[in-house]
Amino acid sequence: MKRVQKKALVLMGLVAFLGGCFGGSGGSVSATDQPSQCLSSELVERSKPDSLYQLAGTSFTFDTRTGLTWDKCLLMDVRDQTLLSSAPELEECQRAVRYSWPDALAAANTANMVNYGGYNDWRVPNAKELHSLVDEGCGGVAMNTTYFRQVMPALHWTSSPDVARPGVAWAVDLNVHSSADDLEVNGSPWVGTDNRLYVRLVRGPGR
Repeated sequence: MKRVQKKALVLMGLVAFLGGCFGGSGGSVSATDQPSQCLSSELVERSKPDSLYQLAGTSFTFDTRTGLTWDKCLLMDVRDQTLLSSAPELEECQRAVRYSWPDALAAANTANMVNYGGYNDWRVPNAKELHSLVDEGCGGVAMNTTYFRQVMPALHWTSSPDVARPGVAWAVDLNVHSSADDLEVNGSPWVGTDNRLYVRLVRGPGR
């Protein structure tokens, strides 16, 4: 896909989302998200093939390129701390919920309090880390779906605030095929922090 076409896709995604991002409701950007699959094509090379990933136990995925360990599932409702602490031992992902940006950061701390999966250094990924999962060779959803579950074609929070604009943080859209230099921060749109988006926790090197 040509660079100009990628930019068009990114801009269309921004136009579609920004109206909801600053409506002040604090509600979900989309209430109808459903997990999707990476639909690969022989015409487009996968940028994040299965060979980059390894299983880290039953519930986590290790990225051999970045050294990061990811939760295979999206973050559940952390208010049920008993279920949260046992969730990594279960075969199925628990129901994913959306968080405002402040609540997402607090939820990562809650996961650490219960020693989620035996670790206490989980965090919301920064923009560069989360964008490292974007697979430009996928249709349907722009992310590997062999090593990750609950992959939603939707916006996901990063921990990166927009320092120039209070009340705004960066998100990564897995429904848009963007390249790392298409937008200011690795193809990530900016979103009002009261909006509720999905969260996928990470642990490992760099912050």
